[in-house]
Amino acid sequence: MTLKPDSFQPASRKKINVWIKTPRRLHWVRLGIRGIRQALFCDFNGGQRRSWTTRTRLKVWHIGLVFWLGVLTAIVQSALLQIVSPDTAQRLHQATSEIVQVLEPTAWLPTPIDMPKAMAGLAQLEIRSYNANFAYLGHLPYDKPSADQLVPFPSEPPYMTRAGETLHQEAVAALKTMMTAAQQEGIFLFLVSGFRDLSTQHLLFQARTAALGSEAAAAKAVAPPGYSEHHTGYAIDLADGLNDFRDFEHTAAFAWMTTHAHEYGFELSFPPGNPQGVDYEPWHWRFVGSPTALDIFATAREKLGKNEFQTDN
Repeated sequence: MTLKPDSFQPASRKKINVWIKTPRRLHWVRLGIRGIRQALFCDFNGGQRRSWTTRTRLKVWHIGLVFWLGVLTAIVQSALLQIVSPDTAQRLHQATSEIVQVLEPTAWLPTPIDMPKAMAGLAQLEIRSYNANFAYLGHLPYDKPSADQLVPFPSEPPYMTRAGETLHQEAVAALKTMMTAAQQEGIFLFLVSGFRDLSTQHLLFQARTAALGSEAAAAKAVAPPGYSEHHTGYAIDLADGLNDFRDFEHTAAFAWMTTHAHEYGFELSFPPGNPQGVDYEPWHWRFVGSPTALDIFATAREKLGKNEFQTDN
């Protein structure tokens, strides 16, 4: 039998024809898969069979690569939950500085407060505070907790506050849990103010009085010493860490608090139209999630129900 020249094709020619007939896109996919396989298994030998030792080493290398990639992924995911972007960190620092400035007593005054005069009235106000059995200018009397009940609130991530803030130990545990839960939903809560002693509250009240001209006007926004919920260690002022705390109502953090705060034992102290007649304070919350805390605020409200108010000095 005589073969025609055109009927005979070498194997290499047939292979070339196959590649030519293969869709170009599929051809590049095959090349990509081959490149990935070569990179992962260090297979640059054209697919030729290697010795058993070489194949074993490649398998061990591949298993190790997968393991360490998994470890690296877990580390990165954990770090992302704790790290705040540089831009956000800068905004947090700026907002914190503004918050601290707002809390300074002299921030309300056109001129610096007369500190000797302010301190001179402190002893008298302390006596009135501790012996008070009545409400004063719409505010209710509160005693401070014992020293062993106050604990520092952590200022390290993931918690956010100024260093040195303290709260009642029950409130600390609840606030930490609430902050953590909020962060899991992308909400950051910043503790602006916790426990306040009488001297701090006195200076704040004196500053507000000097700015507005009367204690009655000042008491709409600042409690007199001995009448602040902050004395209990259960009250907190919150911000979102990015805006002035007085704008808290217009933040996503406030919206989250109105929905979830009760789940952690917190309630808004001075909502609009509150019976005490105090200005609406969307940033001011109190912890009532324990029998002790609930009893403290319930006892104070009993005085409000009996209309035991004193309206003058």
